[in-house]
Amino acid sequence: MFLRAESAAWGSSGSNGGKVTLHLSNQTAEGDIVVDSVSTLAMRLTDGSTYKGTIDGANEASQITLELDESSVVILTGDSYVDSLTNAVSDNSNIYLNGYSLYVGGEKVSANDGTAPEVTVSGGASSNGGAVVTTDSGDSFPTAWVIVGLLALAAIAGGAGFVAVKASKNKKAAK
Repeated sequence: MFLRAESAAWGSSGSNGGKVTLHLSNQTAEGDIVVDSVSTLAMRLTDGSTYKGTIDGANEASQITLELDESSVVILTGDSYVDSLTNAVSDNSNIYLNGYSLYVGGEKVSANDGTAPEVTVSGGASSNGGAVVTTDSGDSFPTAWVIVGLLALAAIAGGAGFVAVKASKNKKAAK
């Protein structure tokens, strides 16, 4: 598991989901992304980033957007579902299917059926880039930080990253 965005125990059921913006810049990430039915993910890969895994394999997310620049790569390890895809490479040759399917807005899209490049994930964020989680309030946190009880829990262990994101209570609305 690389990232999980899910509802929290507080608030009104059905409107208490997580809102995650994930920007990988010059990074390699591996593991599944799970987003529940009341949570959203905006995922962007830039500067030669690589993501290997399954994106919303259960097809449950409220909304997922995926954006790739011309130097970044996605390697699927299971059928994946996103609501929108913005790819600087028009033929999607930077998305390796590995025998799986990518569905965009419910439609199966064509992508690269060739051999995917080898992926090596190392712990921590590099000095020239990093994965960043941004909350819906605009606060940004490198994924190597641990933010307990506010929004996210991110840990780098054994060379594999894991990010769990839960919705945070809006203190202004509680007043």
